[in-house]
Amino acid sequence: MPTRAKKKALPPTPSPEPEVAAEDEDEVVEEEREEIPLKFKHSLIGRPGKPLTSKEIYPHLRSLLAELRELDQYTAPLERIKEVVVELCNDNVIEHRDKGVQALVACCIADILRLTAPDAPLTKPQMKVYGSFQKTSSV
Repeated sequence: MPTRAKKKALPPTPSPEPEVAAEDEDEVVEEEREEIPLKFKHSLIGRPGKPLTSKEIYPHLRSLLAELRELDQYTAPLERIKEVVVELCNDNVIEHRDKGVQALVACCIADILRLTAPDAPLTKPQMKVYGSFQKTSSV
């Protein structure tokens, strides 16, 4: 009578990990997010009735732009960026008579939109100001 070969027992298959809801994944990303503080501390508005001159505002905008370009979406200090947006959208800044200042403001706002996408920190009136600024700017 032939003998039968014994079948080897297979190791138990691991149970599938429970699926994580999309909301839970967002929470995990939020917990891992480590903001880099914005070193930019200058005011772009100036004093009431006396906006900053081109000579005064250029270095501030260049400094801000350089710092924004170093950030990514996971390290951007969102609360501080919201404060900067208010200053950038101020009439004395966004409607500055110097086209170079206007170009730097546009670049800063573009970088802020990149950092905060898809949730732009600009309010609807600020977006309208920025939109009209883009249309009328010849830079």
